[in-house]
Amino acid sequence: MGNRETQINRLVRLLQTALRASDFFLDYKVYSIINPASGTIARAGRLKRVLDNAEKSFIAVEKSKLKLAAHVSSDITEPVKLARMISQRSEENVLILSCGGDGTHNMVVNGIMQAEEKKRQNVVLMRVPLGSGNDAADAPDFLSALNKLATSNSIGKIPLYAMKGAKDRTFRYGCNIISFGIDAYISLVTNRVKPYLPGDTYKLIADMSTLFYHKIHPQAELGINLEKQITRDEYLLVAIGASGSRTYGNGKRILPDTNNICAVKNCSLADRLKLKKKIYAGEHIKETGVYSASARHITIDYDRLLPVQEDGEAWWLSKDDFPVEIKIISDVISVLA
Repeated sequence: MGNRETQINRLVRLLQTALRASDFFLDYKVYSIINPASGTIARAGRLKRVLDNAEKSFIAVEKSKLKLAAHVSSDITEPVKLARMISQRSEENVLILSCGGDGTHNMVVNGIMQAEEKKRQNVVLMRVPLGSGNDAADAPDFLSALNKLATSNSIGKIPLYAMKGAKDRTFRYGCNIISFGIDAYISLVTNRVKPYLPGDTYKLIADMSTLFYHKIHPQAELGINLEKQITRDEYLLVAIGASGSRTYGNGKRILPDTNNICAVKNCSLADRLKLKKKIYAGEHIKETGVYSASARHITIDYDRLLPVQEDGEAWWLSKDDFPVEIKIISDVISVLA
């Protein structure tokens, strides 16, 4: 435990050094939300290697005495609570550094969205890639994130998707991809075993699921209702992005073009193996059995149990959770550009 605490202290010092190298944050209060359960942070050896590389390669001249208020979450839901608390009480400009993987960033986004709209206008988010999956981060790796903090001088906006099941009172939000079917099942299993298995756990589980998912969880007809069209079939996978041109599972190009919806029909084992390789390369859109479209309001209908994943966090939906409503919201969260 002490070793991990030492590495987290090093992480905070590096982030603060990068922030002090920029004049851009002088009028900001800056907070970090660090999830110690995230893939990279949870493994002290991996985190040490990331920080060693950053300390060796990152060079910055401090221009200010800016202080970073660091919060280390103590349970799985605390990033939501911390982000909501920080956002809700903000009367001035606030920068939140979300330190973890896609699941952590998802929780922080949901916390920000739970604050009053007026308060949210003061909040800027930076998603620092320190998870086992970093597809939704604002930089490709930790060193790049430090350089971005040290040199950034502008703010942009990102879209979100909002999801609500039939029994939900409020929407859940995400900033990358929500999906149903085999890939959600892969996320479920991966999240259970990744603390115990080294390497690319997602790819290993994906390879196994391609062979056995249809036997473990037989498909039924699923409906995808868009603004002007409805399609129904036995879909093995349905992925919906906050926009097109998105990856998940550490770089798997499920949405390789501007369309934000991809659905893959159930097919033979030979075709599944062929499609898996093409999905990894982003070359599947024109294949037989693949449906691609773009929409801002989508309804998913199903009459049995189905796994769903939201930015890497997965769970099971019962038939009573359907229909599921998904809508795309533009320019909601401010991020470092």
